Amino acid sequence: MSELASLNRHHSAELGGAPVLDAEVVRSLQELGGEDEPGLLLELVQLYLEDAEERVDCIRSSREIRDVEAVARMAHALKSASANLGAKGFSRSCSELELAARGGDWDQVGPLVEKALGMYVELRTVLESLRQDLL
Repeated sequence: MSELASLNRHHSAELGGAPVLDAEVVRSLQELGGEDEPGLLLELVQLYLEDAEERVDCIRSSREIRDVEAVARMAHALKSASANLGAKGFSRSCSELELAARGGDWDQVGPLVEKALGMYVELRTVLESLRQDLL
């Protein structure tokens, strides 16, 4: 479990210094795999990274064409998946983005997209580091 200790070193400026990933949630996911499936956490991290990258790209392109429905759908999916993995701050950011997009408020959507994208970069960095530790 030494790879989880490093999670406490990664904090987000966007979250006022709070951890990017909740180490307790990550620890629970690792324990869920147990001895029967020790690679479960690694698999979850890899799947998340693949899926999230596609959804973030979709948010970027949807913002450019002002497709509020697509932004809202992608933000909703990221919100749920991120919460399940312990990225609570990014999940909250996606929730805010989803609500603004569903309301069609482009004055809010632009800045919220930028905030979410910045937080995703932090999260991706932490998850890639965790993935390397788990290999």
